[in-house]
Amino acid sequence: MKRTILFALMIPLLLTGCGARRDAENWKAFAETVETAERISFHAEITAHWEDSSASFGAGVARAGGETHITLTAPETVSGITVRAKDGETAVEFDGVILSLDAGRSETLSPCGAPQRMLAALTQGTMEYCVSSSAAFTGPDGESATLWRDETGALTGAEITRDGRKILTLEITDWVME
Repeated sequence: MKRTILFALMIPLLLTGCGARRDAENWKAFAETVETAERISFHAEITAHWEDSSASFGAGVARAGGETHITLTAPETVSGITVRAKDGETAVEFDGVILSLDAGRSETLSPCGAPQRMLAALTQGTMEYCVSSSAAFTGPDGESATLWRDETGALTGAEITRDGRKILTLEITDWVME
């Protein structure tokens, strides 16, 4: 009788372990799908957090053929500026003028680099933890990125931290992956 009760009490513990493994497998499959997708696009409201202030930007993001285009949509003073990133090289384009940047090696993270770093953490990073709707990854440059998904599997948000301090947040809408 006691063994039966003990066994019955152990079943929820065993099922919890199965759920965690399934969550990890789902996130790994999602990361592989993102990495091999022909095209990904979404809109992001990006907030950069500094020591004493913060600033928010809107951006349309499109990735195809290994190249990511981030077009700022807000605030109006920077609307229309496009950032292109491919193979570690970053360029800013506005009104036909292109400037090459080395933004990946900066001590501070550019808000324009947030989508690229989020995707790199997901596809190239190491998973720290996961549950069904969120997961945290250590990206290739050492930042930690926590990602959130909705019930359909679309990304809805991300937070990028460095040395335990929140530096960038993204609110994601209109997620499309083909």
